[in-house]
Amino acid sequence: MSEFTLQKTSGRSTTSTVNQSQQNLSLNKKDSISVWTQNKDTATIPLVNGKIDEFKQGDKNDCWLLASIKAISEHPDGAKIIKDAIKQNPNGDVIVELKGVGISYPITKEEILAAKTTGKYATGDDDVLAIELAFEKYRKHIVDSGKATAKNPFSPNYMRFYYPENPLESGFSKNAIEILTGKKAKRIAPLVDKNLILNDTKIEFKKYGEEVLKPYILDKDNIVVAALQTNESSAHAYYVKGIIDDKVVLIDPYNSSKEVVMSKDEFFSNVKDFTYTNLKEDCDKQLQRTEYFNPTLTKEAKLYKENKNK
Repeated sequence: MSEFTLQKTSGRSTTSTVNQSQQNLSLNKKDSISVWTQNKDTATIPLVNGKIDEFKQGDKNDCWLLASIKAISEHPDGAKIIKDAIKQNPNGDVIVELKGVGISYPITKEEILAAKTTGKYATGDDDVLAIELAFEKYRKHIVDSGKATAKNPFSPNYMRFYYPENPLESGFSKNAIEILTGKKAKRIAPLVDKNLILNDTKIEFKKYGEEVLKPYILDKDNIVVAALQTNESSAHAYYVKGIIDDKVVLIDPYNSSKEVVMSKDEFFSNVKDFTYTNLKEDCDKQLQRTEYFNPTLTKEAKLYKENKNK
């Protein structure tokens, strides 16, 4: 893998050339919904209960995060982690704990109200919005403190691009899951050489596609988030609910209340980034702290490359 340098940019990038193993996620605006509750004094109070209900993605280009939240909430252990991570004070303010980094962020009811009025954040569930705001604060913090890195994708501080006007834009579901839960998530992605794949920390001599990915979806202990290519430079993340016969069932963060049914051929030919976890294994702190990560070659991959270069 090539070494990357964190890039600050003042504007949205419409096109970019990226290694397929480092595909970033970019989205388009959709319709939004809103859920409100008011007390007897008519003061607006966020409706937070530690449970992820229906939501719709806003205009923050953070499908990588929202699809991950949905996936985590569908796992029994994940639902408990989320419930334990979100607490609301009697005055309506919320505290969100990002368990993977050991930081709790206070989110005031005024901040939640202000976010809603922008129309740019997720709508429909205030727990999701509170998590969004906490992640936004965390990303701002690691950039402002100089802790952000583009060298180690296993670090919770990993950011390939940073947009000051939208810190949530572009990311990997692996990082979102690990930051929110503290549990290890594994990522599989294609490489430029079609005979090789990146599988967690290793480069394997395998062809990316159904044969490699399907077993992880069928494993009932796993949750899976997949990014499907939308054009040459962007992809959109979905929670992968399962496979039924020759169809793949997805949940799109643009509207978490509806299933998206896609043929297996279409899904496996377009998936460019694949993340899975059973939420059992703790994150590898030593790997996360490594300054620069370079994947290792399996014996088969090493032999393939040696023969290819002869």
